[in-house]
Amino acid sequence: MKNSKHLVLRSWLPLAAFMLALVGLVWAAVPHCPIGYNLTDDGSKCVKDVSPICPSDFTWIDGACRAKATLPPNCPSGYRYEESTYKCVMTMPPECPTGSAFDAEQGKCVSLSQPTCFGDYTYSIENKQCQKMRTPSCPTGFNWSASVNRCLAFATSSTISCPSGSSYNGDRKICEESVTPSCDAGYNLIGVECFKSPNE
Repeated sequence: MKNSKHLVLRSWLPLAAFMLALVGLVWAAVPHCPIGYNLTDDGSKCVKDVSPICPSDFTWIDGACRAKATLPPNCPSGYRYEESTYKCVMTMPPECPTGSAFDAEQGKCVSLSQPTCFGDYTYSIENKQCQKMRTPSCPTGFNWSASVNRCLAFATSSTISCPSGSSYNGDRKICEESVTPSCDAGYNLIGVECFKSPNE
């Protein structure tokens, strides 16, 4: 009878060890990356952004290699480019209510009422004129850059190269350097998660 009990106990030992190992695997933790790297959404790798290398006389602006030299934008006939607003502006004298006159020095009607402007013109206190604004256009081969408010030439994607150890991500328009994620001591990386070792 005693031997039969030992036999039953021995038959359960492998199953018990398997269950303990299975419980150990559910102690999951998120992998971590070296300083300066970020874990991708799917957890498969650590990446950090590095600026692409542009051809000579080009620099990386707005996700593209653009020429360092700039040209002023073109404005429609009757408009002028205004540096303070980075817009094409057309001006005309304002109108004042009956019984008042516009004072150009003060930039307002002498009756102190606000000047009115014709149609889609709006009054500019800075310019003391009625004005209408339009976004500038650029010469062929140039694009308007809102970050520098200038027309910039751009290089094609085939001329963009990345530093050694990184690759160009066309969707994000940036060079990425990637490394494999790591786990804390006692954890093993399985797929995109860190699992506690059954022996710990």
